[in-house]
Amino acid sequence: MHHGLLGLSTEELERTVGKPTKRGRMSVKYDYLCRRKMSEDEVKRFKTANNWDVTKDPYFDRMSWIEVRYTDSIASRVEVGEIESY
Repeated sequence: MHHGLLGLSTEELERTVGKPTKRGRMSVKYDYLCRRKMSEDEVKRFKTANNWDVTKDPYFDRMSWIEVRYTDSIASRVEVGEIESY
């Protein structure tokens, strides 16, 4: 997906992806956060693997982002990342 963003102007990017979460002078960033409830099996495996009982807050938090950097008002670099935590 992100290779299709290279070469777009800021206006074209917003029409394609939407309004960014953050704007810098030469970059924009789209942040996404979601929570997913663990299954009973995941809660058990998490406790076994980490010796940590998560039954009171059995969720995975996933943060992902797309950061686009511009050169001469044209998207020249795209970074896509994701972090999952418990």
